[in-house]
Amino acid sequence: MDCSCMNQSPSAISCPNTLAAGIDQYPAGMGYVPWQQWGQTYTMEQALYRGTIFPELDLPFVMGRCGA
Repeated sequence: MDCSCMNQSPSAISCPNTLAAGIDQYPAGMGYVPWQQWGQTYTMEQALYRGTIFPELDLPFVMGRCGA
């Protein structure tokens, strides 16, 4: 394993072809969506009110609080 850059400052390390390619050559982002198993669903009325048909996706919105 080549560890020649381990003791260098971040400004001294250069990545080949990153500046020449330009920012528009990189993807905007990558998403991860796990497979969902079909299970219990809400009734049509309940789903419309809750915003989802799947109870496991019905997560509370808590503004200004940490999840811990």
